[in-house]
Amino acid sequence: MQVDGLLISIPWIAAMLFLLFRFFPSISRTQIIVLFSIKVVFTFLLQAVYTYHFDDRSTADIYRFFDDEIILNQVFGENPSLFMKIILGVDGGADAQSVFEKMNSWIKPFDSGFYNDNHIMIKINALIGFMSLRYYEVHGLIFSFLSFTGLILLVNSLLKEKDRKIGYWLVVLFPSSLIWLSGGLKESLLIFGLGFTLYGLFENLSAAKKISLIACGVILLGSVKLYFLLALVPALVIWFAQSKKRMGWIGQLALWSGIAVAGYAALRLLNIDVVEYVVRKQHEFLNHSAVINPGSAFEMDYLEFSLTSLLSNIPSALMNGLIRPFAWEWNGVEWPKDS
Repeated sequence: MQVDGLLISIPWIAAMLFLLFRFFPSISRTQIIVLFSIKVVFTFLLQAVYTYHFDDRSTADIYRFFDDEIILNQVFGENPSLFMKIILGVDGGADAQSVFEKMNSWIKPFDSGFYNDNHIMIKINALIGFMSLRYYEVHGLIFSFLSFTGLILLVNSLLKEKDRKIGYWLVVLFPSSLIWLSGGLKESLLIFGLGFTLYGLFENLSAAKKISLIACGVILLGSVKLYFLLALVPALVIWFAQSKKRMGWIGQLALWSGIAVAGYAALRLLNIDVVEYVVRKQHEFLNHSAVINPGSAFEMDYLEFSLTSLLSNIPSALMNGLIRPFAWEWNGVEWPKDS
């Protein structure tokens, strides 16, 4: 962390508060100031953790995309055409490959072969880099501003007006939200995209605004976490069907069957094998975990490339995601020792 970075953050914070006042006039300015100030504090606290505790920048989530954007922005000064090709996803040939090999996160050490969501983070950081003067503090604030905006949009989309005031406090101050939605992490973009999508779907807006918000949200969700978007679609279809008319078990069975058939057909058209995708993703995560050896990991069996293996592991997957780690698996916090 740099004092210069903290000082240059002050006008950015003021500008963000101004935008929040304009975007959300129905929320009291006092509530916005208090909640966003807490968000800012946790943005810098998360940066401090990744600076002084987890001090390997090549594996620190908030820094690895930021450091790679510095390499990418250097390309802009040397070869603007190549920079634009990389940003737009156009094949840049051997020159682009040489740039990718200098980065820590563009090429994954264990790649499932499907879309690499690190690319969107590096590209967005590279665009922010033109305004940030290469201070991470500015990058962290912008991502926190996006996640904060996404959370507000989610509350406005899902809660009635009388319940929104308490809703803002709950979603912003929820511990996981304070930590993992503060700074340059993928989850910040994910929540921003989700907020855009649901606000466009549920709010009473003009057709043009609805289409614009939904399109932006869906593109962002698909770029950051495609599997999240795929999981969201059936839930939205069912919600809309239920909200229009209460269905009996026959209607629900028909709806679920229709979703399954439509999903299968879409995947066939896109030539996506769901079993292979899930298995490769799991192998990628486990191999990556074995290399970086995070303190929060626990052992898991590798899935086999079969539907049977996938289905039989659903119970353990639910347990791992919802319950584990168990008390006896806690490692505690290891603080740096004085040298």
